[in-house]
Amino acid sequence: MMRPTLSSLVVLALAACQCDEPLRDLAPRLAVTPEAIAHPLLCAPVEETVRLRNDGNFPLRITAVRVVGSGWGLTPPALPLILGVREERALGLYATDGAAMLQVESDDPTRPLLELPLSARANSNPTLSLIAPRTGATVAEGLAVDVESLSSDPDGARDALQVRLLDGAGNIVQSSAVGPDGLSSLAWAPEQRPTGNQPLTVEVRDRCGAVASQRLDLCLDATSPYQPLQLEGWHYEGATRQEAGSGELVLTPAERYQAGSAFDTGRIVDGGRVDISFGFRIAGGTGADGFSLTALDTEQATTLLGPRGCGIGYGGDAPCTQGPGLPGWSVEFDTFYNPEVDPTTQPHVAFALDGALESPPLWVEVPQLVDDAWHQMRVEVAAPHVRVTIDDAVVLEGEVEGRWNFPAWVGFTAATGGKTDEHRIRGLTVTRHLCP
Repeated sequence: MMRPTLSSLVVLALAACQCDEPLRDLAPRLAVTPEAIAHPLLCAPVEETVRLRNDGNFPLRITAVRVVGSGWGLTPPALPLILGVREERALGLYATDGAAMLQVESDDPTRPLLELPLSARANSNPTLSLIAPRTGATVAEGLAVDVESLSSDPDGARDALQVRLLDGAGNIVQSSAVGPDGLSSLAWAPEQRPTGNQPLTVEVRDRCGAVASQRLDLCLDATSPYQPLQLEGWHYEGATRQEAGSGELVLTPAERYQAGSAFDTGRIVDGGRVDISFGFRIAGGTGADGFSLTALDTEQATTLLGPRGCGIGYGGDAPCTQGPGLPGWSVEFDTFYNPEVDPTTQPHVAFALDGALESPPLWVEVPQLVDDAWHQMRVEVAAPHVRVTIDDAVVLEGEVEGRWNFPAWVGFTAATGGKTDEHRIRGLTVTRHLCP
């Protein structure tokens, strides 16, 4: 049996009408609510409901429902879907990211194909770049860590960004909003933090909770000073001795052709990161040759005393002396001119690597301090930077490229030749750094 058509049903309705009222519109009418769906920024996939309704005066037959496009999906209804007069049915949609069209085909004579625009833009992750400090950097003891970064939001919502600094355990150290220019600065005060190697994380979150992060490895320095002249473990070579009662080191007596050394072999420091201060006195002779502070490479050392004379007990492989120099680095206070190796005829302070006497990378003339008075010297090494201070005045400073990262014994050497002096050391303080 054939299904009645709309026209035949209208004819039957006219025949059945026994009144003078105008014939009502017996066509179905498809209505949809809402007529469009737009999500300008979507933090997560979302479900939506579209309501299909028959606003006509005759049953509506829906034969097709589909989504054409990307980023949208449909929970399809059973078809055909018949809606009675004024009947409504909910249609389930879900959105991720994209633009599409919901299409509904029905026997609505005025709009057999209904199209409903769908759009959704998924949230994009923010971006983050670190400005300072560089990863792997050392932060000096007592200084705040200032972490500077630049963030942006591809969705244009930079004012909603939040940047955070997290410690190695994931605890929030500090957080702040990102500035209008995308810049942010987070500070970590010294009293808030542990020392040593710290794996930090800098992260930025947008209003949807999306995160961009970078790891920042820092070494937060701490110092450990000690006074080794008051402790056991020193090794003496040659003429050097520790004077009983005073605790002073006598590196050489004021006698001709003497050489000696003393090294604290009970403790190891980092040759590239150490701070050493001590008092020295030169007197009692005719003016030669000088002394050195030496950080002796424990892995390459075969002796604890180098050549005498112009070698001052640490330097070698030069025309004016015999034998190899001591491996490591040395700061010499030279009071006698040896034309074969010295860069000046005047008393001078020089820095040398591995006992190389000729062409020292750093040197400077200094006043004649062979005056039977105590003077204070400080040598600070933060490789490749070297700074030497005498009596609170910086006399030598610069950078030296070379081999720095070696375990070292701290010690002194001295020598005399045809001329003499007594070389004394006291009040030694060695400050080891936790960070290289």
